[in-house]
Amino acid sequence: MTQLSLLMIERMERVEARSAARRARLRLESIGRAYIDFALSEPGWFRTAFTSARPRPANSRTAEAVPNPYDVLGAALDDLVRAGGLTPRRRAAAQYTAWSAVHGLSSLLLDGPLRELPEADVARAVDAVLAGINHSLG
Repeated sequence: MTQLSLLMIERMERVEARSAARRARLRLESIGRAYIDFALSEPGWFRTAFTSARPRPANSRTAEAVPNPYDVLGAALDDLVRAGGLTPRRRAAAQYTAWSAVHGLSSLLLDGPLRELPEADVARAVDAVLAGINHSLG
């Protein structure tokens, strides 16, 4: 899980935009892309992480140094609220929507009926899911 978090954070930190709301939306999109990219490039780690993940103890040094992927997503959504790109009311459900969408697509691409898609169609599917997440945020 640490490697996934680090990839999400690294991708998010690359994002530049003048508007705080635009930057927050692009950062959220970069997190989704990182999640799916990790799943496709590290399928063994991805499958293992989500079939046997256990919470880290609160006193774990790693837990302090690197937040888990779900917390990275939550922080990005909180930033979107602060930037005015998401209402606090919609914030609570947004985390479930975003996580489910990228995790679901990742699973379908790895082990489901989308595993044989040509690369161009994979890119189109990723774009569509991320656009759907963005649209759902309002």
